[in-house]
Amino acid sequence: MSASRTPYRTDSVTSDGTTIGYRQIGSGPGLILLHGGMQASQHYMRLATALSDAFTVYVPDRRGRGLSGPYGDQYAIAHAQY
Repeated sequence: MSASRTPYRTDSVTSDGTTIGYRQIGSGPGLILLHGGMQASQHYMRLATALSDAFTVYVPDRRGRGLSGPYGDQYAIAHAQY
């Protein structure tokens, strides 16, 4: 079945005042798929669908991408602590 026809739900949580959206599909033990820098959650839905028979798969969007809110001023590289 293609990812576009497989039912999934979307939801969100709040982190430091930013909405972090995610897609959820399947049932079973929880599994989180995190996308890379130039992608968003929708790029992992085919994999999430394949895993959804055995797992509840959560695919969040990083700040500034997909279902999540924008970066805040406090997330600039100038504020990085090393």
